[in-house]
Amino acid sequence: MEEEKKNVTENHAQGTNTNQPEATSIHNDAPPKRDPKNTNKKRILIGICIAIIAIIVILSALSNNSTNNSSNDNQSSVPNQKIEEEQKKNDVRVTVTNKKNVPKDTSNGRYSDRVEFSFKIENLTSRSIKGIQGTLTVYDLFDKKIISINCDFTGQTISPNSYITVDDLGIDINQFMSNHIELYNEKFNDLKFSYEVTNIVYTDSSTNNQNNTLESDEKTSNVLIEVTNKYNLGKDYDANRYSERVEFDFKVTNKSSKTIKGVQGTLIVKDLFGKKIISINCDFTGKDISPNKYVTFTGLGIDINQFMDNHVELYNEKYADLNFEYVVKSIVYTDGSVDSYE
Repeated sequence: MEEEKKNVTENHAQGTNTNQPEATSIHNDAPPKRDPKNTNKKRILIGICIAIIAIIVILSALSNNSTNNSSNDNQSSVPNQKIEEEQKKNDVRVTVTNKKNVPKDTSNGRYSDRVEFSFKIENLTSRSIKGIQGTLTVYDLFDKKIISINCDFTGQTISPNSYITVDDLGIDINQFMSNHIELYNEKFNDLKFSYEVTNIVYTDSSTNNQNNTLESDEKTSNVLIEVTNKYNLGKDYDANRYSERVEFDFKVTNKSSKTIKGVQGTLIVKDLFGKKIISINCDFTGKDISPNKYVTFTGLGIDINQFMDNHVELYNEKYADLNFEYVVKSIVYTDGSVDSYE
């Protein structure tokens, strides 16, 4: 009997556990509750995100449009630039015909090795050429660039449809620069050359030495200054001239109604292509200049420092290949009045 009660009790216990539902099923079946405030916040956030995306799309479209316009502008300007460059190339043909190595010779003032090239310059136009400005690029046999050199041709007028030859243009070799050494050691037949024209000056051009007349701007139009010549003077120890010297001749015209006693200013010398070579303090005194009259001045210039490149360039350039600008600082009149422009 005790055993039967035990079984009954166990069966009752088992029946009780089997009929009682699980607690977790109650929570899963119940629908979740929503907070109206959270729902509104989500809608607001979604609206903001949509607005941001719309703004990004609009800005992207505007940016693409701007880029296309800019690209079109660039495309329209590039052909013009290429046409101009091609025109320059078609106006002249520059050919390197030889290369010469010149060893240093201290007795002749050549303190380093030097490479010089020979050129044939052809004028393919119907106008006379006064000067050509450009860059010579030298390559090895395998088209590897060795060096680029500024290379200008001046001093000889090239008639239409004719050519000239130039034999002494080159560079001094710096033994500490590997590309200089390579240029010196390479044979002419193992080199290739490219010449890029950057500027051409014709004899009928407005840049053709017409700046030798140095009329100042309106505020300094009381004087007209002309550089009428340039002289190179060699060393002369007997004349106490211990270096080369460059001197200029001037014609100074008084365009005012008063007599000029002196003019103070600066002479700026430029090459044929308008590149500045040097500025020189240059004053005109010692001669009174009557109204609407002119006087000439000679012997004004500078001693050449052979270690300054611009001095050497000034010495080597011909008068016909130079342009001048004179900046007036002050004009002193015989009546004691002064015009100052500083």
